[in-house]
Amino acid sequence: MTMVTALLPVLAMLLCCICCTAYPVRFARPRHRQLSMSTPSTLPVATLDGNTLWRLAIRLEKPGSKSIEAVVRLRFVEDRGYEPPQGRIFVEDDFYGMIKVDDKGYASRWMLSEDKNDRKDGLWIWGLFEEPKYPYLYFSLFVFKSIILASGLEEPIFGGDGVPGDRLNFRFSHFRNDPAKGAELTVGEMTYDFAETFQADPFGLGGTVNVGEPVPAGQVLGMRPVFKDDREDEPLFQSIAEAQAAAAASAVKNGGAAAA
Repeated sequence: MTMVTALLPVLAMLLCCICCTAYPVRFARPRHRQLSMSTPSTLPVATLDGNTLWRLAIRLEKPGSKSIEAVVRLRFVEDRGYEPPQGRIFVEDDFYGMIKVDDKGYASRWMLSEDKNDRKDGLWIWGLFEEPKYPYLYFSLFVFKSIILASGLEEPIFGGDGVPGDRLNFRFSHFRNDPAKGAELTVGEMTYDFAETFQADPFGLGGTVNVGEPVPAGQVLGMRPVFKDDREDEPLFQSIAEAQAAAAASAVKNGGAAAA
């Protein structure tokens, strides 16, 4: 009995290790670059579902502020059975620690739609087309007020003020003209909403509302599928690894100098 009692802590530790290995827990990413070195799509046809990895490159621009470039790789995970097609955005690789995600890695939602500013594109509702036409993809990404460089240092966005509302809104033209290519996303637009607080009623209750037109937040440098033979991001991975190694070496050197 004494031997069994002594072995109980060891058995409990082994069981814990086995469970953690079989069912890894993905914690919320409060702030760091997320580099999963994910496996790109093996199929040559791009789709708007979890099977295709997409690469989004942007340049944030605002008069009087330093421009910021960032790259993120994501998946448009579809919620089946909805019309129009829609779902959640899963962030696979966040090279600059810019995107806010939940504890499962999801950032926000996406939806295919007609032009929200021109409802005549919705004529398919009246049976003028054999199937629904959705010429645009809409989604938003919530962002931090800075990015994290490969060196580990933070680079403020728009002088530290960040994007107003901490949200970037995206719209892409969406079409499937070539069955061999699948879904194509082009002519990307990136904006943010200007919000103002004012007295909403005579009783003195205030509120924050969006006023005016969306404000351009910079340029979308590209949105494209990432396939198995893609090598464009390799230099980026390598530069991050080199910077991390240099930072580690510098820390060891400085630590040794301090100890001396």
